[in-house]
This record gives sequence, C-alpha cells and structure tokens, in this order.
Amino acid sequence: MKQAIIRLDDTKEDVDILITSANEEIFKTMDRNAFLKFINKKFKIDSNSGGKPKIIHPNIYASSDTCKVIVQEEQMKIVSYRGDAYKIRFPNSIYIIRHDMTKVNEVSAYCYKVFNGLKTVLYKYPMPNMLGGNKICLGTASKSRIYFTYTYYK
Repeated sequence: MKQAIIRLDDTKEDVDILITSANEEIFKTMDRNAFLKFINKKFKIDSNSGGKPKIIHPNIYASSDTCKVIVQEEQMKIVSYRGDAYKIRFPNSIYIIRHDMTKVNEVSAYCYKVFNGLKTVLYKYPMPNMLGGNKICLGTASKSRIYFTYTYYK
C-alpha cells in the first residue's frame, strides 16, 4: 500500500510531499509541475492520455462531478404500475442524473431510436412516472446515498 501526505502552502510556490510504502519513504520539496509528474509516475497514473477521460462504464456516456449521462439500449424489464407487475420491452433510453456528492437532485429521461452521440435525436420518455420537463418522479426512493465505486474499463 502506498500513501502520500502533501502539504500545500499559499505563501510559496513549492509543494512538500511525503510518500510512504512498505519498503520506502520519500520526502521532497518540488515545484508544482515537478510534483504533478512525480505523482503520475509514482502512482502509475497514465499521463500519456493527453487529458482524455477514461471510460468508467460502457453505459456511462458522460460524467462530471455533478452529472452523469447513462445510455441504455432497448431491453426487457419488469416494471410495476398501480400495484401490478408487467414485463415490457423497455425503449432505448438516456438518463441525465444531476447530483452533488451526497444526493441525487434530479433525473431527466429521454428515448431515442438510433444512438448517434451528440447528434442523437431525443424523444419524450413514455413512462407514467414522469413530471414536467422530462424529469422522473423519484417518489420515496432514497436520494441521500450515492456510492461511487468505479471500475475503470480499458
């Protein structure tokens, strides 16, 4: 296991860093650019990607600190409506989930016929639990617990 303790001081341009592992301990003072290169190398962060985002999950089309865009292809699902369960063909769907790091604030939903990236033509979501503006009614679903345990796909 590797650990890093980093000290940043707004009165100087340098970064103090202590990195420990089972068999070594390194303390350095370095400028910001050298610090970023050092962290990338020490923790084997891929710095050759040119800042390109990594694919988090095949269904997550886009991701930021406060929003996720999820794309789901048509599939059979069991849904409940007015106390009864139905197995239906669920349409191709795009979900936009707005959140902070602790709770879901809003979920918008759309359908599409053919996924074409940013040029995808979106349609009104055809499910009964919709509010105005393509927002999904979350009802009593828990909105206060979000766990981000990403597995990065290569």
